[in-house]
Amino acid sequence: METHQLALPDGFQLANYELIQLLGKGSFGITYLGVDRELGKKVAIKELIPDSIVTRIEGSQVVVQSDSKESNWEWAKERFLEEASALAGFKHPNIVEVYRLIEANGTVYMVMDYLEGESYEERLHRIGREPDEASMRRVLEPLMDGLEEVHATGMLHRDIKPANILLRPGIIPVLLDFGSARKLLEEQSVMTSLVTHGYSPIEQYQINGKQGPWTDIYALGTVVVRAITGEKPSTSMDRISHDDFTWLSSTEREGFSPRFLKAVDWAMRVKPRQRPAHIREWRESFGWNSHKKHVLPSRPPERSVPQSPAPPVRPALSSPAPVPKPSKANWLPKAMVLLLAAGAFGAFFWITSPKEQSRPKLNPLPPASLTPIPKPTPVAIAFENSLGMKFVPAPSSKLLFCIWDTRVRDYRAFVKETGQRWTEPNFTQGPDHPVVNVSFEDAQAFCQWLGAKEKRIYRLPTDEEWSQAAGLPPESGTTPNEKDGQIKDSYPWGTVWPPPPGAGNYAGSKRSDSFENTSPVGSFEPNRYGLYDMGGNVWQWCDDWYESNHRKRVLRGGAWNIFSPDILLSSFRYYAPPGDRSDNTGFRCVTPAQ
Repeated sequence: METHQLALPDGFQLANYELIQLLGKGSFGITYLGVDRELGKKVAIKELIPDSIVTRIEGSQVVVQSDSKESNWEWAKERFLEEASALAGFKHPNIVEVYRLIEANGTVYMVMDYLEGESYEERLHRIGREPDEASMRRVLEPLMDGLEEVHATGMLHRDIKPANILLRPGIIPVLLDFGSARKLLEEQSVMTSLVTHGYSPIEQYQINGKQGPWTDIYALGTVVVRAITGEKPSTSMDRISHDDFTWLSSTEREGFSPRFLKAVDWAMRVKPRQRPAHIREWRESFGWNSHKKHVLPSRPPERSVPQSPAPPVRPALSSPAPVPKPSKANWLPKAMVLLLAAGAFGAFFWITSPKEQSRPKLNPLPPASLTPIPKPTPVAIAFENSLGMKFVPAPSSKLLFCIWDTRVRDYRAFVKETGQRWTEPNFTQGPDHPVVNVSFEDAQAFCQWLGAKEKRIYRLPTDEEWSQAAGLPPESGTTPNEKDGQIKDSYPWGTVWPPPPGAGNYAGSKRSDSFENTSPVGSFEPNRYGLYDMGGNVWQWCDDWYESNHRKRVLRGGAWNIFSPDILLSSFRYYAPPGDRSDNTGFRCVTPAQ
């Protein structure tokens, strides 16, 4: 049994948890096996205790070693809190789950899901290599799903390797050890270097290396190479001067298609700008369907196409359709407990307060009728402005909502007059399509410009106003995060799944619409308040912070590339930093009734 001089003793009581056993120790923290005394549920508890900065006195109290290290200790605690809060924001089967954050004994603790199984490193050591593409995809695709969820919030894992992937029974992979994760920083910022030789890309060795989703894509690519060939590649630093990597697509490998091997090779490019910029892009190169919600982070600058081997052909975007208290004696035999137990805690996640409300669970729903949605009673237009934007009272007579999202024609007038920066998407839009690639800040600037132009107040709707306009009943909670997903089985088109024909512009099998990307505003029937596209087409910025930490703004309504029962709920909240821009995000204006 593992021991450590700074570890708390077995049986120690921490809030309503009892520490049972030490699981592992790293340079920045200790992980324990614990049990929730109220539920009898096993948990993993991670304690921040960097032994180069602090020590333990008087049995449990953690204190800084010297005054000169006080600032380092405060920094470490802040990063730890950010990491815990970020993990607490995810409810995903392929990401380790955090339940609670505890501040006690002069330090902080993270209570996490306790997982049993074997590491992917152990599996590969046991079987040698994956036998075929289907077996490899069973591991790879769920990890892509988890990473896409992480990247959509502006974060990176930065230490993907077989030892940090746990395989739960049924070969369900879970990403572990997010201790090295960091928020995507601005271009002028510097990321702390933390590498695992053979798995880390070149930018993680560089002081000013620009890191992004492509960084994790390289690391996951090396995991696939290790799983297919039985050997990990040379370090990316060595590959700069002498690239001895044998491209998988250059040789025939039984059980693997050429397209699959080319897609893996694309991720293995040494230069960041030659790799896929996002998980969605990489997924498409395999020919796999993408069905995720995503406000994507920025691409790497000056991105170029790889010359040899050629990049895979990218298909068009599409989408597919309390526990009993366990016996202590049986908790650990044959179980590989990997919950950040011996990993590097050295750099941490981003976000400052734990998310208490998890994502809504996927509920089985009755099939939709094939009968098109009936047309609602027309709503009289209350006001039309100089740009031709039409407004109706919805539902409060004190506030007018624009009946559709701000159009390309509206935003172009703003850009022409102000010189505002705007990058059009890489797909064709007409003047009546909703404008995309606009941040929350861009949307605010448009409202201010339009208000000054017309001597009238324009703004974005609040989260509560948007819910009312979507026809939702009152929701409990003080923040959008707390209200997220509360109203179940309520969609813009009704209570059935999937959306019937004419419901709106969503992804999927083109059951609902025939548009590949955005559609002209007003292409589908409005809701009972006369508002179009309150579901689908583009995400809509709202004038609220998602959480009390004021890091991310609220997005509502789904988008053209979304096809998921939980995400398309009218009560679902998405979020993104206010400076983010994406080709599936726009906004809708409101104005006070006069």
